[in-house]
Amino acid sequence: MKRITGVLRRKGLTILLAGSFVIGLLYGVLLIAQDNAFANEMASLSGMKTGAGEPVWLLFIERLGSSLAFLVIPYFFGFCAVGQPLCCGAVFIKALGAGSFLAGLYQEYAWQGVGYCAVAVMVPLTISFFILLLSCRESIRFSNRIFAVALHGKSGNIGISAIRLYHVKYLFIAGFAVIGALIDVLFTVCFANRLLQL
Repeated sequence: MKRITGVLRRKGLTILLAGSFVIGLLYGVLLIAQDNAFANEMASLSGMKTGAGEPVWLLFIERLGSSLAFLVIPYFFGFCAVGQPLCCGAVFIKALGAGSFLAGLYQEYAWQGVGYCAVAVMVPLTISFFILLLSCRESIRFSNRIFAVALHGKSGNIGISAIRLYHVKYLFIAGFAVIGALIDVLFTVCFANRLLQL
């Protein structure tokens, strides 16, 4: 029991964010069977589409824009004392769109869509969610510090150095988002037209 408690204390935040991701993904898969139009809208909102036949520069802008949009959300929530659940909500919405997209591919292309997902989607998707989880983790930690100050009046926990470090971390995360967008475009260009006979 002590071991489980220790794991929850150390990994509780990661488990919470991963749980939001899994629930959103599963709900997105189920959603497309109930409301196809809404599921497609959620997939589009999350920046999830095949991108087959689109210019490379447009693909990159779309992928990077989607990633940065989902980074901006937890970034600002990090400055809120109650931003923790909102960060989990960002992960849930992103996963909801991904689940809808994956289910939609199977619905439209059957096993051809499954092959496309396995080869061309899963690697960029994993990278994208790793970046989002990393940003949400930093935002929740910073939000917790603000909450502690607001609740208990702790002094000295949040200074210029802490805010500067928060921004530096987000700059690195944004750099990872650029790399992730490049990888996403590379996989799309290499596999979309080959695996999906549109």
